[in-house]
Amino acid sequence: MRIYDDDDLSRLQFIRRAQCMNFSLAEIGTLLRFRENPERCRLDVRELTLRKFEEIDEQLGNLDALGHELRSLARLCSSANDGCAIISGL
Repeated sequence: MRIYDDDDLSRLQFIRRAQCMNFSLAEIGTLLRFRENPERCRLDVRELTLRKFEEIDEQLGNLDALGHELRSLARLCSSANDGCAIISGL
């Protein structure tokens, strides 16, 4: 059985939260290094966070476009008389 002190638990919680925010393991490693001296690294942390936001924003746009495309295919399927519009569309 492992026993964790408060610093270990804080570090694990930090890692888990960063993972939930879609930071990669490499990015989390960078954030952990920044965490050691947050005052000095504030601008670097902000830059990394803004890059992550832009990446997620792009992913959301791609997912939105995919959703519209799938919805259109599903509508075509319900109005098709022969064949499968979804299979044809793919």
